[in-house]
Order: sequence, then structure tokens, then C-alpha cells
Amino acid sequence: MHYYRLTHHGSLELPPPKPRPDRTKRLCSVDGCERSVWSREMCNMHYSRWNLTGHPGPPDPLTAPDGSGCVRPDGYRVVYSHGHPLADKNGQVLEHRLVLFAEIGPDPHPCHWCGQEVRWDAHHTLDALVVDHLDWRRSNNDPRNLVPSCHPCNIKRTEAAA
Repeated sequence: MHYYRLTHHGSLELPPPKPRPDRTKRLCSVDGCERSVWSREMCNMHYSRWNLTGHPGPPDPLTAPDGSGCVRPDGYRVVYSHGHPLADKNGQVLEHRLVLFAEIGPDPHPCHWCGQEVRWDAHHTLDALVVDHLDWRRSNNDPRNLVPSCHPCNIKRTEAAA
């Protein structure tokens, strides 16, 4: 440590701290928000919303019965269900996965198209359960529109539709 200080700063004394930008003076650019800027001229909350949904406004109340979710830029709805088996560490679950899980329950399940056994927790593997929208509309999360699918069948359907 002392050798580093001597060779890099020319002294054994601690170098003076680097000046840090003062974020408290700049306020969030969203109308009515009094929080300090975190990134892209927005506070942490509005920046997080913008990063997730593409806009800093409040979550879309149509995404969950309690208004706790939002719509991602790719059209999938995200809801918050802390403690649910499919939730990530932040409590977020894609709504179509939540709806199908409530309809068919935990593992295992046959793929709707080929019959191969698929599992909810098999991330990034061939036996991972992919929720397939029969009508191709990502916003239609009616249980009758959702079926369990294996990854290869989901890809084949996507390529056939293109």
C-alpha cells in the first residue's frame, strides 16, 4: 500500500479525495418529482420505470388486478408477486407465466405440441417450460390462450409465423 502511494502519488500520505458530482442540487425532470437525479435526468424510481417500460410514468393499471405491474417494451406484462415460485429476486413475474402456473400448477407438464415433458424451473434448457400464446398476442393472458411448450416447439412456431 505504501509503495503504491509513493510510486503513484509521490508521497506516503493519502491523496486528497477526488471531487464527486453533487447530485443533490439537480432534481428529477419528471413533473412534480422532488427527488434528486440518479441517471438520465431522472430519480432512481422514474429511471427504473423508464428502464423497464420505456416511459417514466406510473405502471399501467391494466397489467394486474391490483395495478402492481407494467408492460415491457416487448409487449409482455410484468406483475409483482413476492414469494411466488416463479418470481425473480425483485418479486417480478411475467404475467402469462403467473396465469398458466395458476391454471396448471407445478411440474411436470407435457409440451402442448410434441408431448415432451417440460418444467418451470429448467432455465435455458431444452426441457424448460415456455408459455405459448395460441393467438400470438402477448397481451392476451387469458388462461385458454396459454399452453405449456418446449423451447424447440416454441421456436418452430415463431419461425413458421415469420
